[in-house]
Amino acid sequence: MKETHLSDARASAEVDRLLELISGLPPHSKHVLVALANLTKNQPDKEWFRTMRIRETYLDVCEQSGADPLSAERTRQLLNELCFLEIAGSRRGTGEGKGHYSQYTLLWDADIVLTLDT
Repeated sequence: MKETHLSDARASAEVDRLLELISGLPPHSKHVLVALANLTKNQPDKEWFRTMRIRETYLDVCEQSGADPLSAERTRQLLNELCFLEIAGSRRGTGEGKGHYSQYTLLWDADIVLTLDT
């Protein structure tokens, strides 16, 4: 019984910490986070997502919320800010030829992110 209480307390503390991190974010940072969480939840077999795939989903989130989307460059910057806050992680990949791309992963449970009032 005590282990269950400890586990519940830990889960609650994690949710509180994430809520604290998210609460101070500007609206478009939250939209980018929701986009990443949606991709993570809807594609459970995939852990990493390229910037442009996240942006496509971000554009959908903006449309649903009635927000004007930011530029692709600004979207990338917001993803990097989420990494700085340890909400997301990033890694670089090499495409065909000499191209490089970034990939991002959600470091928190997608269901928790999507239940928070972002």
